[in-house]
Amino acid sequence: MRRLVGLVLCFAAFPFVAVGAPASEGEPTTLLALAAANPPSAPSRVDVVRAALPGLVESIVKLEAPSEAEASAPDDAETPEGELAFDIGPGTSREAQLASEYGMLGAAYSTLGQHEESALAYQRALELTPDRISTWGDIAIELYVLGRDDEADAAFRKAMEQDVEKAMKARELAAFRYLASAQYPDVLALVASTPVPTEFESRQQQYLTLYGALATRAVGGDVGEFLQRRNHEEAGDFSDMNWVDALISFVRERHSERELVQWLSHSGEQEKLCEALYYAGVAKELAGETKSAIAHYRAALGTGVTWFLEYHGAERGLRRLGAGRG
Repeated sequence: MRRLVGLVLCFAAFPFVAVGAPASEGEPTTLLALAAANPPSAPSRVDVVRAALPGLVESIVKLEAPSEAEASAPDDAETPEGELAFDIGPGTSREAQLASEYGMLGAAYSTLGQHEESALAYQRALELTPDRISTWGDIAIELYVLGRDDEADAAFRKAMEQDVEKAMKARELAAFRYLASAQYPDVLALVASTPVPTEFESRQQQYLTLYGALATRAVGGDVGEFLQRRNHEEAGDFSDMNWVDALISFVRERHSERELVQWLSHSGEQEKLCEALYYAGVAKELAGETKSAIAHYRAALGTGVTWFLEYHGAERGLRRLGAGRG
């Protein structure tokens, strides 16, 4: 699952939250109707993460605690000849493992909606491995969710100091942060500074194209021309498109909402429904249809997919429009 906020959690037993196929009679034809017909089902990812959290915390405590041999050794003890000194410096296996587990802890807290704790866990991971690009992107998103935008932007800049390809995830997350904050020129500037895909368009590049298409529409630009500059080609048949292409085609009104609903009904994933509702809300907001935008943002929250960026984008959208969660 690519759209997790933070590090991907390795809870293999967790299934996707399914969106059931609509009945042949009276099947939903709008995203709002599909959301109403498919409330979240149990067990949720939140339940799985909550159950796994104590074991993860216990593992970190054990790694943080010094061994009996280390604790009893005097500070000035010399290393016996022929043996290597045990160094807990940056990049050692123990620190790398700790950093990885703190990253998982940050992702777990994020899923549970404990974003302050998540940011602290990512901060500890960065103390251990400060050059881990993905963690800078992860903590930036948590800071963004907490409304600490200046700190989030500083973390994004830190990640994007690295090689463009290596920092592609951070660039995509930063572009989403700008989109969700209605900073459309910033979205376009970031996309423009990213190399144009050639033979293969990565998943992060695909989402950058989606954000750029919406931002182009927001500033009154030509979306078709933007997509040409991005070397973006769409399949002619909606059913042959991958998920992000389907979203792009929908937000630029090349295909109907009914077609997207049919695509989602066959997909069977509540996570994708959350995404579709959010981006439909953005499109409605850009079209000046405020009431409809609010309804779509609220429905995105109703999916309960708290671990997706779009869930938090919907929260930001409602605040921007002066609306409550409903």
